[in-house]
Amino acid sequence: MLKGITKRLSAGLGTAYSALALFALIHLLILLGVVGYAYQTGRIDRAKIEQISAIIRGDQSETPEAVADGADATPEADGQAESSEDLIEQAMKRDEMERLQRERALADLRNLDLLVNRRMLKLQRDQEAHDRSVTRQNEQVNKRRENEENAARQATIKTIGGLDPKKARDFLMNLPQADAVKILLTLPKRKRKGILEACKTPEQTRWRDKVLSAMLTQPVDAPENQT
Repeated sequence: MLKGITKRLSAGLGTAYSALALFALIHLLILLGVVGYAYQTGRIDRAKIEQISAIIRGDQSETPEAVADGADATPEADGQAESSEDLIEQAMKRDEMERLQRERALADLRNLDLLVNRRMLKLQRDQEAHDRSVTRQNEQVNKRRENEENAARQATIKTIGGLDPKKARDFLMNLPQADAVKILLTLPKRKRKGILEACKTPEQTRWRDKVLSAMLTQPVDAPENQT
């Protein structure tokens, strides 16, 4: 009878041991799957996998907690320490990524500011070059106009010089007053005097008075002793 009880007890223990072993194997496979997923997604690194492996093997002396505390740690405490370290590491990674993003953004802003400054400097130089070109063109146009006016004035003076005072007077009266004054100032004194003395009618004398008044405010181009 004792032998039968012993056999039944041995059979029951074998069945319980097999179930326990199967449960442990399933638990181990699940744990390995979770660790592999965490490693692939970057949540843990190789050092932490080694720490987890040491815990599974029961070698507590290889874990940082065992070295720091100098004593055995329970699986619950190890899990809490791992979770805290993971959170700290993740927070540090986020801070580092944010810092790098800020640095890249600042670098982009600096490059953009440099590009804008270079563009503005080029536009400014182009505008200055354009202004200088326009100034030169205006100077050339003004010089050419001045030369043409001088040539026309000289031709008019030469024409008036060959006319008698009355005809010269009539010719000058048909010109703008400013032009008539300039021409009279370039004529020899004797010729200018003869033209002004040829003014007899009220209209002619009024013109003469205006011309004389304007001549007093301008220098005489021709020498007074010129005949």
